[in-house]
Parts: sequence; structure tokens; C-alpha cells
Amino acid sequence: MKAFGIGAMAALAVFAAGQARAQVISDVNYVLNGADPTMSDHYHNGCSPHAVPGLYELQTLTVTVGGNYQVTDLFTSGDASMAILDGPFVPAAPATNCIFSIDDNNTAALAPGAYTLVLTTLGGGPSTYAYRFNGPGAVSFAPGAPLAVPTLSEWAMILFGALLLAGGGWMVQRRRTA
Repeated sequence: MKAFGIGAMAALAVFAAGQARAQVISDVNYVLNGADPTMSDHYHNGCSPHAVPGLYELQTLTVTVGGNYQVTDLFTSGDASMAILDGPFVPAAPATNCIFSIDDNNTAALAPGAYTLVLTTLGGGPSTYAYRFNGPGAVSFAPGAPLAVPTLSEWAMILFGALLLAGGGWMVQRRRTA
């Protein structure tokens, strides 16, 4: 009986491990108008530039669950293209830092983290555009590119520690005289 219980639990564990995760859908909607900047080349599949100018905007894409995401152009009012960058956007060299781009639909393997999302028109003018991300977890979008989080260098940390030590010594001296 004990062997049957262990076998049943092992079979249940194998069955549970084989179950697919539920897919999560996240949509990014954006409006491009005459106030948005223009880039000389829009993105095509594979981060290759197409020599067709278009409007663009930057957003931050945050991925919390790594995996494969099916990314689809929803063609809300026109054709669009999009790129995912691991680093800042360089308008003079749009392929710089590009790790993935989409014209209509494709699958992107994304690790958890923050990415720069460059959303463009496909030679079209001002309009509303949208993309759908379908993958193992929700992704979030925020206006603007991700900000670099500054860190203190080793020398700054040493200086900061010395200031704390001096401030602590000063406080001890004040308490002794009071």
C-alpha cells in the first residue's frame, strides 16, 4: 500500500510538471502625432532597418517572468513596427542595442528586466497603434525609456563612510560635554 501511495504521488508530480502555464495577455497602445520625433529607418523583423521614415515614441517594457512571448501587431488603425532594446535608444543608429523587432508578429524570448521599447509607424502618419504580448507572465509598459539607476563608486562609498564616522564621533563628543 505504501508503494502504491509513493507511486501515485510521483505520477501526480510528473503530471503537474507537464502542465503548461497559463498564458497572460498584455497590450501596449500608443498614439503617434505630429509632436512625436521622426526616425529615418523603421524596424523590421530581425532589427534590420527599412529605409522608410516614421514617427516614434519610447516606452519602458518591464518583464517579470522570463520566457517566450508571442508579439502581435493589432493593426488598430494602421501598420506599425516595434523594437525591444537592451539599453538606450540611439536615434542616429537605431539598430544599436536592438535585441528584437517586430513588423507584424513574431516570438521574442525575454528574460526578466527592463527594456527600452521603440514604437513606430510603418511609414504611416499620426494615428493609434497597438501590440499584444502573449506569454508566461504579464508585462508592463510605462512612458519613456528606462532610467539608469546610478550607483556610488568605491571612492564615493569610502567618502560617505568617513562622513558617517565623523558625524558619529561628533555626536558622541556632544553627548559627553552635555
